[in-house]
Amino acid sequence: MSFIFRAYHAMARQRSMSTRKGLPTAAIYVFVNMLRKLRDDFSPQYLAAVFDVAAPTFRDQQYKEYKANRSEMPGELAQQIPYIRRALEAYRIPILEVSGFEADDVIGTLATKAVAQGRHVYVVSSDKDMLQLVNENVLVLNPPKDNLIADAGKVEEILGVPPERVVDVMALRGDSIDNIPGAPGIGDKGSVEIVRRFGSLETALDRAAEVEKKTYRESLQNNREQILLSKQLVTIKCDVDIDLDVEGMRMGEPNIEALRELFTELEFTSLLKELLPVVQAAEGNYREVESADEVESALRALAPGSAMAVAIEAEVAAPEPEEEAEEEDNQESGLLPLTAAKAPEKAASQPSSTQRAGDVERDLCVGERANSESHPRLEVYGARTGRNCARWDTSRYQTLFLSPRPDIFVTHAAGSRAAPLQSEGRRIVGRGGGHHRPSCHHAAPGRRRCRTAKAL
Repeated sequence: MSFIFRAYHAMARQRSMSTRKGLPTAAIYVFVNMLRKLRDDFSPQYLAAVFDVAAPTFRDQQYKEYKANRSEMPGELAQQIPYIRRALEAYRIPILEVSGFEADDVIGTLATKAVAQGRHVYVVSSDKDMLQLVNENVLVLNPPKDNLIADAGKVEEILGVPPERVVDVMALRGDSIDNIPGAPGIGDKGSVEIVRRFGSLETALDRAAEVEKKTYRESLQNNREQILLSKQLVTIKCDVDIDLDVEGMRMGEPNIEALRELFTELEFTSLLKELLPVVQAAEGNYREVESADEVESALRALAPGSAMAVAIEAEVAAPEPEEEAEEEDNQESGLLPLTAAKAPEKAASQPSSTQRAGDVERDLCVGERANSESHPRLEVYGARTGRNCARWDTSRYQTLFLSPRPDIFVTHAAGSRAAPLQSEGRRIVGRGGGHHRPSCHHAAPGRRRCRTAKAL
């Protein structure tokens, strides 16, 4: 629960978040991201979430004023708890809680039982109370502190005493939030000095007369029972009646459909994008053609329902300056520029890669259907210009053609009115002339590399 409160207050200090219907979502969003980061950073084999139960605990019976100063959970946060539980369930993380005990006691018990089985435990918490559980097999992980991991040495660095003496220091200083009285007049510094000098709280109380500072001495002498009660209240119980079901905590794959439903309801668009499926693209079949007949032959060989992409590469002389306006006009024409493949023969040997299916809509643009009557399955794939779509390189063919993905990729060299084809020493001879719309950038002084899309 400490992380839920931290998530709520963290966003409350920055900005509010809510759905169009007015449901507050800031705590849910921060908590889910904390959880995702924990999974990504540490890949835990077993994981469970422990919740407090909204009912009196044994500490309330010991001290009626326990947590009397705490206000009720803010209404905005209470609204978000059910959604946080749904997120945990969707990530297949079990939720544990025991009536009559706090989450700290359940965590302490499970950690103790796990160590008894020879396991190493990470307690994920930002609460200093949990530092009393640290030993050679139990560490405390604090993600908000840059994944700070507290071992015995770090505990002493933070609090000034080893883990086994944490409860002594906490008993002396008390806790205003939980309304634990402690020793009046003894704060953080004094509590550490006293425990380090006498070794334990009980010894300090027995030898209180040796304490030089009057306020400390009198506080110890006059509040013995109150201080010992405070120690009971701050001590985490490690014998709660709960079974350790390790296999029930085994991490598995999240329930994607449940997460998608939840994130859609909460309008977490950025998290929804990360749920897009990853599609494995098959290896591409690239080849160079030297004549229109080879293109015709490739088209006839296509299997039913498949497609073919054509990459066109050309290099032409730079036009005169007055042709710049014409080039801009060409950008608005119906034909689309296609980034030239710099080394198609190498692309064919590259291992297949993956591409999120949802990215296809943004990255893949389909040009005019070429000669649709005679070749209904031939399309020229390129990049939309201007406000429609960003450019992309043909080296990404193997990752983008998914629905359906072309079985054959043909690099077709287009000629130019201005200059014959020159293709970096490679023999790529295609159909010259014809109408095409070059989109050029400077490749070398006096020359331009042009990307063209052309109907065959």
